[in-house]
Amino acid sequence: MSEFEEYIKLNYPRDYERQRRIYPDQSVEDLYSEDYKMWRHQQAKVDELQNRIDEALEDLEYPTAPWDETIASVVKVLRGDND
Repeated sequence: MSEFEEYIKLNYPRDYERQRRIYPDQSVEDLYSEDYKMWRHQQAKVDELQNRIDEALEDLEYPTAPWDETIASVVKVLRGDND
């Protein structure tokens, strides 16, 4: 079961069961297509933020510049200004 399906099942249990009973061969993503689009959009944002955090942690773990420059770099990465 996907994270999205778990979310729907947890937050809309009656509707989920009814939809699964009426449309047993359809995927949850198809049954809740608008919700799934929003889920994917939000997940993309979460993934981007996680990448920023990972990059900032790497800069802190293995600094290649003086400390003040490292901190400035980390702040820039976390703000998304590292382009």
